[in-house]
Amino acid sequence: VETEGEQIVVCQLASEKYGVRLVEVAEVVARPRITPAPGAPVTIAGLMQVRGEVRVVWDLRRLFGLPPSETRGTAVIFIRSGKTEAGLLVDVLEDVRTIGPSGRLAAPEKAVHAAWMTSDLVLVLDIESLLSTPTEETSRA
Repeated sequence: VETEGEQIVVCQLASEKYGVRLVEVAEVVARPRITPAPGAPVTIAGLMQVRGEVRVVWDLRRLFGLPPSETRGTAVIFIRSGKTEAGLLVDVLEDVRTIGPSGRLAAPEKAVHAAWMTSDLVLVLDIESLLSTPTEETSRA
C-alpha cells in the first residue's frame, strides 16, 4: 500500500470501477433519497436536499452509456469544483486508495471525462470536464 501520492475514492458502476480525487469530494451520502426531476435530461437522476440546499444528482450509468441498474444506486458522491457542486449516483462505494506516481497511467483516448487511470484499471474522473457537461441543471447547482 502506497502512502505517498494522491487519494481517490473508488466506486463501482456495473462492472466498471471509477475514482474521484478525494480533494474534489465534498461529502458522501449512503442510501440517498433522490427526488425525480420531471423534464430533466436522462443523465440527471434527480434532486436531493442536503442541509437545506437542493443539489442535482447525475446518473453516471446513463452519462457513460452503461446498462440501467436493477436497483437504485447505493450512494451519492458530492463533488466540488470551484463553486459548482453536484452529486454522482454510484452503485457501490469501495474504498479510499492512495495512488503513487508509479500507479498512474494515461486514460484511454475514448474514455469520456477520464483524467487518468490506475494500474489496476480504475478510471479517475476529470471533475472539471464532468461538471462542464452542458445541462441547465448543473449550471444552477
